[in-house]
Amino acid sequence: MHMTICPKHRAEYGIRWRSCKINCTVPEEELALHKFGKAKGSDRVNSRHSAFILRKTKKLIAVGSPMCRRCNQYITSLVEDAPQGVCPTVTVKPPETLSEVKDSTDSDVSEGLTEQFSKLVVRAEHDETFLSPESSSMASSSDADQALKVEDPRDKLNEFLCSCNILPVEKAWSEWNEVSEKTKKRYTKKATEVVSSVLKTLYPNDTSSLWLALVASPDMNKALAIDDVPHSTKNYLEALAEAYNNAERWDTRRQILSIFSGVADFQTISRYLPGITKYRYTLANLRGKQYGVGAPVPHQTTTTRIRIDLKQLDHFLCFITSPHIIQDLPFGQRRLKLSSGQVVEVPNVIRTLIPQRIVRQYLQYCQETGFKAFSERTMLRVLSECSASVRASLQGLNYFAAEGAQAFDDLVTLVHHICELGPGKEWESRVVESLKASKIYLKGDFKTHLSETSTVADHCIIRSLSDPTDKDFQQKCKYHQHDELCSQCEGLKSILLIRYYK
Repeated sequence: MHMTICPKHRAEYGIRWRSCKINCTVPEEELALHKFGKAKGSDRVNSRHSAFILRKTKKLIAVGSPMCRRCNQYITSLVEDAPQGVCPTVTVKPPETLSEVKDSTDSDVSEGLTEQFSKLVVRAEHDETFLSPESSSMASSSDADQALKVEDPRDKLNEFLCSCNILPVEKAWSEWNEVSEKTKKRYTKKATEVVSSVLKTLYPNDTSSLWLALVASPDMNKALAIDDVPHSTKNYLEALAEAYNNAERWDTRRQILSIFSGVADFQTISRYLPGITKYRYTLANLRGKQYGVGAPVPHQTTTTRIRIDLKQLDHFLCFITSPHIIQDLPFGQRRLKLSSGQVVEVPNVIRTLIPQRIVRQYLQYCQETGFKAFSERTMLRVLSECSASVRASLQGLNYFAAEGAQAFDDLVTLVHHICELGPGKEWESRVVESLKASKIYLKGDFKTHLSETSTVADHCIIRSLSDPTDKDFQQKCKYHQHDELCSQCEGLKSILLIRYYK
């Protein structure tokens, strides 16, 4: 039997045909092995299967219809064991142009074609005349059976859409940036139908709640590799990050960070502010909730409770700032921090007595004048806080000795720096010990060595106080000679010349 099939019917019933069913289509009474009627059709019926089922059950199962895996294995084994019968042959002779088919008015041929097609049994060895190379997924060879298992996901999607009475997606969509606005609207409408049908299938009882949860969850953005920060929010965060980096004080940065915390979470903010800690983020978020987002934190005023009489305090302050207790220093200032937070700079002064002696003198003074003073412990606390005073005085203090001791300390620091350049630790320890010994010598033993008749030139008071440039301030030593040397004084001279010291 030879038949001619036009391109329209060939596409409709042949290479372009797709079944809308998803369950196994093998007749249950005769050949099906599944125990229930809703077995999923993971495999496809090929031409040999269709011909065998037609011979056995007198029912035509179209090529490409779904069938379960168990039925596929069973029918394949039966087909291989059964003898091959004589089947009609189909020869496809398409016309030269499609317009010739439309002009054809032979309706009888079309009706006969339909009747014969319903009874058609296609032989396996002639599948090439019926199917084009484009439909290789439904070929009769064993290799094609394996290829059926790996299909285009769009085909699976189209099967699902057909079961939901939705038109299938015929071809791949174009790039989003290259299509027109009208095409974008059409794509959006089609995607809405597909997504809504999937949600209704998954959760038919409460589809809206599922959709709202899906929109709120960041998992969808992660699955599609989408940045979860919108473009407008991203620009806003970049501006806040620049303002945060330009701020100099922590109070200002805390205000900006409180605005940050209301827009994004900590991990998102960390991408714009590297090095930000969780503590600062939490603190700024707390301040924003307490005082308002971006609002400055009000300064807390501290109130000091005074438990002593102000007259007693003023009387004691006048005593400890008197000239016989403190002496002004020629230079230097100290800073006093008040309870209000204000810092006051006062001239540097020095007390001539230790705190205990000052307290004893003040108590004796109060006893003589009949003034009632507060406790000794309170006096000591006042002295510890009043480390400096604003009282000015023209009386100075001779502190050549203090400056000399400071000079030795500076030399020790200088030796430490020189040691880092290479002389070594042994040289450093030897020089530091010599400097400390010389300092102790000048503060103690040197005073006992001084006399007007000393034979050591460095110990002679007359020679030391004589000015060699002025005859009026000179005196010669007539009764002794300076013919001896002091080892300690010579060691002092040697150590002061550090660059020559070995």
